[in-house]
Amino acid sequence: MCLVSYSPTEKGFILCSNRDESPRRSLSPLQIFENKSGNMLCPVDTKGGSWIICSADGRAICILNGAFTIHKRKPPYRISRGLMMKAYFNYETTSQFIHKFDFSNIEPFTMIIRDVKSLYEFRWDGRYRHIQHLTIDALHIWSSCTLYTPEVQEERERLYREKYKTIKANAETIFDIQRNGNLGDEGINFVMNREDRVATISITVLEKTEGKFQLTHHDLRNGGEESRFLDIEVSSLQRTWPQ
Repeated sequence: MCLVSYSPTEKGFILCSNRDESPRRSLSPLQIFENKSGNMLCPVDTKGGSWIICSADGRAICILNGAFTIHKRKPPYRISRGLMMKAYFNYETTSQFIHKFDFSNIEPFTMIIRDVKSLYEFRWDGRYRHIQHLTIDALHIWSSCTLYTPEVQEERERLYREKYKTIKANAETIFDIQRNGNLGDEGINFVMNREDRVATISITVLEKTEGKFQLTHHDLRNGGEESRFLDIEVSSLQRTWPQ
């Protein structure tokens, strides 16, 4: 949830997420859930939510902790951000989710939304919504403000863009960048570790190609890897939703 990239490809796009968390947090396998929008595929965290999800209606989302600056936590929160992620797919459009969902008493976040035709950066700072429409045919990179200062975020982005210039974007090359980006400091490398209190515990690569998603989850703590496919249903893209 703390280093996320969006990369356009010839046949779609790639969302890739490095999850920086307490190493004590366990991970569940990739799971498929049935939802209002059709089937969803995602890794599942200990509270039943997720940080990266794709849906059979062609949409994909990913989340990072924090909005613009580090915030003071004020638990208990109404629901977790991971469960809120699943709720996104109960809405027909991104606009409906942003304007109709109740974000009160949810911890600040940055959410990357790739719907059928558009790419959005949506930030909730605990009081206000901030939405930015991004170009879908360019590289975008985010680092969580809760772990990285603005200067470190810029340094990580600079290194990422340097490496990106030398590759043809696909699931393997993007994973290689996010696995091996080295800034010479274990606390801010792309795969980071801060005295085992917080570390990069996984890398999840979501690739959309013609007619399907492939989600590959790399467990960096235990060495496991799991990959599953989800077909994109044309009928779901044309579905008339109840108001």
